[in-house]
Amino acid sequence: MCVPSEYLSKLTKSLRLSCIIETVQGANEGYKLSKRPEDITLYDVLSLAERSLNINSCIDDLKNCSRNAADTCPVRGILYDINNEFNIKFKSITVQNLLDRNNNVNN
Repeated sequence: MCVPSEYLSKLTKSLRLSCIIETVQGANEGYKLSKRPEDITLYDVLSLAERSLNINSCIDDLKNCSRNAADTCPVRGILYDINNEFNIKFKSITVQNLLDRNNNVNN
C-alpha cells in the first residue's frame, strides 16, 4: 500500500499532538505508541485521519441539504442514527483488537 508522504506527515503530526504516538530518536528512529494499544480506539485514529466520520454531509451541517429540508427530512434522522452506531462501534474497537485480528489472520 502506498500512502502519500504529505498525508502521512499530516497524520503523524496529528497523532503526535494527540499523544497517541511519540517520536523515537537514534538508530531505530521512527515512531512508537504513547499509549497501550488497548487504550487507543479506532475512533481516536480515524477522527484524526479524516475531516469527518459522518456517512453523509447533511449530518455535518444543515446547510448541506440540497433540498433545504434538513429539519424535516426523515432520511437525515435515519442517517444520523446509523452514524451514531458507527461511532459507537469505532469507539469499541481498539488498536489491540486490530493487532489480535491481524495475528489470527496470519496464523
